[in-house]
Amino acid sequence: MVATMDSDGVTRWDVEWEIQGRKGTRSGKLHELHEQEVAGARHAIRLHARRGDTVNIRVT
Repeated sequence: MVATMDSDGVTRWDVEWEIQGRKGTRSGKLHELHEQEVAGARHAIRLHARRGDTVNIRVT
C-alpha cells in the first residue's frame, strides 16, 4: 500500500470501491482520508450494498 504523509505527519490514504450487483455496478474513489475516516468509509460502503452484492474496497 502506498500512503501519503501530509505536512503534519499524518498518513493519508486513498480508497477505491466497487459494488457489483444484479442491478449493475457502482463505484467511486475517496482521496486523502485519515485512518479513522477509512474505517468509516468501509462501513458506509458496505451499508450501501444489497444482500448478495459483491463489494471490493482497495486502500492505497
